[in-house]
Amino acid sequence: MGVVTSKRHAMVARGLEMSGIADYFEFLIGHDDWPEHKPALGPVLHGCDLLGLAPGQCMYIGDSPYDIQAGSAAGCTTVAALWGMFSREELEAQDPDIECETLSDLADKLGA
Repeated sequence: MGVVTSKRHAMVARGLEMSGIADYFEFLIGHDDWPEHKPALGPVLHGCDLLGLAPGQCMYIGDSPYDIQAGSAAGCTTVAALWGMFSREELEAQDPDIECETLSDLADKLGA
């Protein structure tokens, strides 16, 4: 797993460390790590490359329309995380592949 975010790298790295989940992620691509930003597909494709996977083998989970746009453009399966600041309607308008209320909900939908 990796993180592709529109936030600054140092801020996100600190948050991951403070929450005790940093070790679950192989990489972090922040706003200041890549020349283009979501909804451009470049940072998502770079993340796929860092994982050594084709975009079609990856799932991109996001809580904004820009996340769904970038993941779709890159060729990833997209998951609308409905717990963010954008409404269900705003996220559904981007035609995500999956919608989930929680990460547990996503696990259930994936049969995990």
